[in-house]
Amino acid sequence: MTRILLSVHESVSSTRQLGRFAILLAFFLHGCGKSWHAETFPSHGQVFVNGNPAEGAIVMFHHKTSDVDSRGTIPWGLVDSNGSYDVGTYDKHDGIPAGEYAVCLVWAYDNNSAGSPDRLGGKYFTPTTPAANVVINETSNEIPAIRLEGVRIVPPSGQPTEEVKEGHSFDTPPKNSRAR
Repeated sequence: MTRILLSVHESVSSTRQLGRFAILLAFFLHGCGKSWHAETFPSHGQVFVNGNPAEGAIVMFHHKTSDVDSRGTIPWGLVDSNGSYDVGTYDKHDGIPAGEYAVCLVWAYDNNSAGSPDRLGGKYFTPTTPAANVVINETSNEIPAIRLEGVRIVPPSGQPTEEVKEGHSFDTPPKNSRAR
């Protein structure tokens, strides 16, 4: 009899522990799930600086009226060699929530180095000085191309020089300059 009672007690105790575990698991999964994700819509565009694709530039979308979700996620895209980018919010190319956005740019010489200077000198880095403003609809979105002309490119040293003029790259020296 004692053996049967002990077996029943162990079963009830195990059931209680299993129930507690199931409640904790459900709470944990709810908190770690994607319930905080906003619905996204496929979006893509292009960026050109002084007529050339801004390969490697990071395009960031700052929502104008609120955060896109409870975690303050900032949708972004990486410009490829053709000047094109796809926007991602939670995954690489999952799109962007609908709304009005300030489109900001940073074009570092090395995206893997925190100290790499922005070729655009930080001019289009904040929502108060965006490269463009766009509206994202609840459909697939073709974002109008951003075409920045007459931009003075900051050299890799981060310090502007007199030799760097608008419309010139660092691969070719400006006209009428002497090689050093």
